[in-house]
Order: sequence, then structure tokens, then C-alpha cells
Amino acid sequence: MNKNKDYLIYAVLIVLSVIGSLMYFNQPLADSDHYFGTTRFMQGKNTVIDSPWASRMLVPLIAAAFELVFGMSVAYSLLSILFYCLTSVLVYVFFRDFFKNKTIGFISAIIFATSLPLIAWGGRPLIETAGFFFLFLGIIVIEWCLKKGRFVDYIIIGFVMALAILAKDHNYILLKIVITQHAGYK
Repeated sequence: MNKNKDYLIYAVLIVLSVIGSLMYFNQPLADSDHYFGTTRFMQGKNTVIDSPWASRMLVPLIAAAFELVFGMSVAYSLLSILFYCLTSVLVYVFFRDFFKNKTIGFISAIIFATSLPLIAWGGRPLIETAGFFFLFLGIIVIEWCLKKGRFVDYIIIGFVMALAILAKDHNYILLKIVITQHAGYK
């Protein structure tokens, strides 16, 4: 019965995230054109990247594959929804484990899933939701892996941090979290 409650919680969070993200689905913002240009560069259609956010390569790379099927704007919007849903689940998992209380985890995830910035960015062709996803994934991996302290765990942390920084360059903050957490565990 306990596993069924978790599945119900995940389903509720995903439904809330999808409903929120559909409010602005496929509505580009000024930043969207920069990401589209980066995707076209990765596809070999542009010879120059003129984006001030060219360091955020992960989502444009994934969008380059989806663009062939869905078109550029919809590909980004679908990726935003996917990352929005996954981040809501990660927020639940993180706060559930941190406080050792499913109710607090669920309430935290609902607040996250229904917050205005996520609703405003969740279905738009942007990479904000990927940044949130990798930030939370990085925090969770750091928390879990540093407790073990094995060499392979540091490789996993480094890999997740690299993906996080490629998704959104502001995620370099994970490096500070690793350093401060590592100092606390020694």
C-alpha cells in the first residue's frame, strides 16, 4: 500500500505540472530565439552561434533531435514540460528524505509545481526548467553520494555537475555545495 501512495503522489505532481505548463505552452519569449539559433548550430544549419547563452548547450542538443519530429518551438516546449514534471518529483523526493516525512515532501512539491515562475516558464521554449531539474538533481546526488564517500561517487557527482552546468551555467553553485558538504562530512 505504501508504494501505491508514492505512485499516487507522483501522478498528482505530474498532472499538476502538466496543467500548469499548458497555460503558456509553445509561447516563445525573447530568449527563445537565442536557443533556437544554438540548436540550428548543432544541426549544422548555422555556422556561427550569436547567442549570449551559448554555454547552455545541453537542452539545445536534445532539442536538435526532437526538432526533426516536432519542430523547433514545440520540441523546446515538450522538453520544458518534461523537466518541469521531473523536477516536481525530485522536489518531493528531496524534501521527503530530508525531513523524513512524506507530507512535508508532498506539500513542498505542490508549492513548487504550482509556483508562478514554473507555470510561466514550464511550457515555453526555454531552458529554465532544465536548470531547475539539474540543480535539484545535483543537490540530491551530492547529498546521497557524499555520505558514501567512495571514489566512484565523486565521479558521479562530477558528471551530474557537468550536465547541470551545461544545462544552465548558474548551476556552478553546485560546486560550492560539494565543497561545503564535503567539509561537513569529514
